[in-house]
Amino acid sequence: MHTYIIEADDIAALNLKIEEIKSKIPDCDFSQYDMDDDDIYEVIDELKTVSMFDNTKVVLAKNGEGLFKATGDQAFELQKTLVDTSTENVLIVAITRDYVGNELFNKIKRFSTNINLQIKNIPLDEFAKKEFENENFNVLDDTINMLIQYSGDMSSLRCNIDLLKCYKWDSKSVTKEDIEFMITRPLDDNVYDIINAFISRDKKRVFMLYNDLKTLNIKPPFLISLLINKMIEMYNVYILAKARTSQDEIARIFNVKSGRAYYMIKNVNKVSLNEIKNNLDELINLDYRIKSGKIDESIGLELFLLK
Repeated sequence: MHTYIIEADDIAALNLKIEEIKSKIPDCDFSQYDMDDDDIYEVIDELKTVSMFDNTKVVLAKNGEGLFKATGDQAFELQKTLVDTSTENVLIVAITRDYVGNELFNKIKRFSTNINLQIKNIPLDEFAKKEFENENFNVLDDTINMLIQYSGDMSSLRCNIDLLKCYKWDSKSVTKEDIEFMITRPLDDNVYDIINAFISRDKKRVFMLYNDLKTLNIKPPFLISLLINKMIEMYNVYILAKARTSQDEIARIFNVKSGRAYYMIKNVNKVSLNEIKNNLDELINLDYRIKSGKIDESIGLELFLLK
């Protein structure tokens, strides 16, 4: 028996590693269990049962931390099965949530192959540069930074890199224009841009961004709810900033990157607390008037943006 314990924070990386393990075992019988729902004895029985065609079994235990909740006879049977040298069956334990482990986990880990795929520890810019360089692509640093802004997380970044590679394979070059053409900008960024323009009283830019969102079929009530959320966020950032909360601490509280926290603080320094409160009150009132049929949703939002 051979056991792999994979701790991962990226599903794409996890799946690639599972496929890599399976590829080394030709004609294997593959099965999977979810340890949030399935019984531990089901996994044990699967590993102990001989394949109908005498193939090696590969058993995947998703949410694998549930496997280590075994106690008493269950824990004994699990350990006994995993140290059985008379079989070539394989158990893959996939852990995709933060897990500190327990006594059983530490025991089994000692005779397992342990793989750590904590992608969050890899800087996104370094990952993107390496991915492009591996295929001899020429991509400038500011273009990579723009791609990261459009992607947000590692899984999205990986998919977007693959898309751009396919699109620009012949030229081996990716530009900002390629990113704007091929990749949809995160809606959250568009809402931030509208608020920035609104605060700066740049009505021309406000309506340009608003029209961009309309082409994406974003309905006014949904956009109003996003604007309300951002105004609430601004209110909280204002209070934190006045209390001399650091940029890094604000980034941690709102679960954003430090660069985004910088602009959040910069925005609240342009307005007073009363302005934020008044805008928030107007948006909440507008939302009520639209839902009660007192004003057309498009006209109501446009009048607010014009003020």
